Amino acid sequence: MILNRMKKSVLAVIISIFTLYLFTASSPPILASSSGTDGFIIEAEEITGTLGVPLIVIGETATRKAVPMIDLAMDNLEIKDLVIKKVTQTPNGPVTTVIKSGGVTKLKKMRVRITNIELGGIFIPKLGYLGMKDVKLLAYKQTADYADLPSFSLNYETGNANQMKDEGEEGLKEIIKSLQNGGKKEEDEQEEADEEKDSTTDEEKQPDEQINTDKEEPEEPAKPDADPKTDPAVEEETADDPETEAPAEPGKEEDEVKPEDPPNEEPPPNQGEKDNGDQAPGDPNTQITK
Repeated sequence: MILNRMKKSVLAVIISIFTLYLFTASSPPILASSSGTDGFIIEAEEITGTLGVPLIVIGETATRKAVPMIDLAMDNLEIKDLVIKKVTQTPNGPVTTVIKSGGVTKLKKMRVRITNIELGGIFIPKLGYLGMKDVKLLAYKQTADYADLPSFSLNYETGNANQMKDEGEEGLKEIIKSLQNGGKKEEDEQEEADEEKDSTTDEEKQPDEQINTDKEEPEEPAKPDADPKTDPAVEEETADDPETEAPAEPGKEEDEVKPEDPPNEEPPPNQGEKDNGDQAPGDPNTQITK
C-alpha cells in the first residue's frame, strides 16, 4: 500500500514537471509566419472564479518581441473539461500535444497572458465570482500556485492545432471591453441599443395612432358618391324626404304640384239651386234677373 502511494506521488511529480516545462520553456527559434507554433490553446466548457483587472502589457514570445498581450489574473478557479494544446516543431513537421483533464480542475492564483479569446457567454455564479462558458483562448504564459487535475490524460496528434490568431492592441482593448460588459462587443451593444430605441419609439407611436383613430371615427362623413340606383338606403331616404328635392324652375311649378292636388270637390250642378242663395252667386247678372 505504501509502495502504491509512492508510485502515485512520483507520477504526479513527473506530470507536473512535464507540464511546467511544456508551457513555460521556450520553443526553438523558428519563423512565426511559417510555423504558427507560438503559444498554446486553452479550451474549457466552463470556467468560474474571481477575476482581477485585465491589463494590456507588452511581452515576448519564442519568436517575437514587443507583442501586446492581456495579463489576466484569476483566483479560486474551477474549470470543467479542461483541454490544453501545444504545438511543437519537429523534423517531421508540427506535432500537437493534447492534455485533457476531465471533471473539475481547480487552480489557485492563476495568471495567464493571452492574445485572443473566444467566449460563448458570461454569467455570475455567485457574488464576487465570474463565470465563462465555451472558453477558447490563445495563451503564451500561464502560472498557478496550486493545480488539481483529475482524470489527467496526455496524447499527441500530428499537425498544427493552433487555429487562433493574435489580436492587435485595438483588438485586445475590445476583448477587455467584452469581458467587462458581459461578453458582448461594442458593436453588439450598439445594435441592441438601436433595436431597443426603435422598439420604444414604435410603442410610443401606437397609443397616439389609436387616439387619432378614435377621434376620426365619429366624424367620418357619409359617402358622397352613393348611387341611389344601387343603394336602397339612399333611394328610400330621398323618397321620404321631399325637402331634399331641388326647387322647381319657374313656370313648371304647377306641373310638379298638379299630381298632388286633391280631387275636384265642386258640388254637382243641382246643389246650387238647393242652397237658395246661401252662397253668393258667382255672376252679378244672374242675381239681377232672379
